[in-house]
Amino acid sequence: MKKITAILLALLLTAALTACSGKESSSSSAPSGESAGSSETSSSQSSEASGPSDESSAAQGTTAEDFVREVVDAIPDLSLSPIDEQMLTEMYHVNMDDVEEFYGEMSMINVHAFDFVVVKAKEGRADAVKEALETRKQDQINEFAQYPVNNNDVNTQNAQVLVKGNYVILLVTEDYDTPMGILENYFND
Repeated sequence: MKKITAILLALLLTAALTACSGKESSSSSAPSGESAGSSETSSSQSSEASGPSDESSAAQGTTAEDFVREVVDAIPDLSLSPIDEQMLTEMYHVNMDDVEEFYGEMSMINVHAFDFVVVKAKEGRADAVKEALETRKQDQINEFAQYPVNNNDVNTQNAQVLVKGNYVILLVTEDYDTPMGILENYFND
């Protein structure tokens, strides 16, 4: 009986490790490739984009990724993964034709609701991006209304979709003071 139990546990452990490593490799290989491309694009576009036509622009030489990474670094114990183009389209409802650059990270564990996304919309498309991110916010509210663990129901209800010129920002977290303080350093009104 002990041998059968040991064999079953070993099989379960192997299956769990195989399943986890399969998900990790498929989700982490796409975002890192996408994210690297997004990063390269955002670095060159950020310095070009800070012109007088924007109502609000990112501080000279900064990118959407810079903002998100500073927020993530300032809030401890977040288990986040980068968002790639497919995720931005399917989960966040953003049309990539509206996007000049973006960077985001989200909780990959379903017991947490953390989203930090910055999208630089193409000229005149900020409202469309805001509407898409508002839809993501509502999706999260609906999901966690039925599963109120770790204050996620409150976090999603308090989620913020902000527009700073052509930049649209989605914040879903427990601590809004930290990202809002960092936001002031990144975007000029």
